[in-house]
Amino acid sequence: MPHLPSASPVFARGLWVVLVLTLSAGCASLLGPSDQAPIDIATRFLPVPATVPPVDTLRHVQLQPEVERIRVQADAPLGRLKKMWSSGYRARRGAEGLLEAGRMRSFATLWSRELRLLALNGQISIGAYPREDAEQLIARRVDAPHAASILIDVHVYMDRARQNSYGATNLRSARWAIFLRTDTGVEITPDSIRATWARPMTWSNDERAYYRHNTLYFPRTKNDTTDVLHSVETLELHIRDATAATELLFGWRFVE
Repeated sequence: MPHLPSASPVFARGLWVVLVLTLSAGCASLLGPSDQAPIDIATRFLPVPATVPPVDTLRHVQLQPEVERIRVQADAPLGRLKKMWSSGYRARRGAEGLLEAGRMRSFATLWSRELRLLALNGQISIGAYPREDAEQLIARRVDAPHAASILIDVHVYMDRARQNSYGATNLRSARWAIFLRTDTGVEITPDSIRATWARPMTWSNDERAYYRHNTLYFPRTKNDTTDVLHSVETLELHIRDATAATELLFGWRFVE
């Protein structure tokens, strides 16, 4: 029987590192913002606008550099932090109950820097990496995308009795006109929109809905130079449906 060469310790260690990084990347894609329907947020009262710190600050999440590691500490778990950064909606015109089912009401979550950071730490445990690797991960997975785009998740619920209209839960539909507006007078439309398949959701025996998770990507800069969120005090997300004469308003107020 021919002799099979064994892997050297250096090769084996390198292969293990590659495997861990590959699995981490795969888990990151599976555990991103489009993973689960957060009914616990949809059934809570959410103000319009939500009062939050500026999007670039780390108010509820702290980075604690050590000699060989960087630790991530948070004042609240990820689910509670998502609720803090989530806004309910007001119907400016049209049917108030279009995108709700019983106690489940549609809402939007603005992904701040601290929210992105805490989500990443939940996926890969930043403190487990050597300090230099952790700094590169934060720069590549948090700071770079945060500086390039404004990310908003819109979780849409619709009563199953409206099943003939459940296509309206897809914000990629041509029926919707979507834009962000700041108190400084800037308006921008999304670069892209991702939407999951609509699926049935049940909160109780008499509260059933169709649920769809929409992710909106807006450019962070206008004319490639101006930061859309620079010195902004309020941010509004407008979703208009021309066919039903409906306009929904989500919002955030930034307070130091």
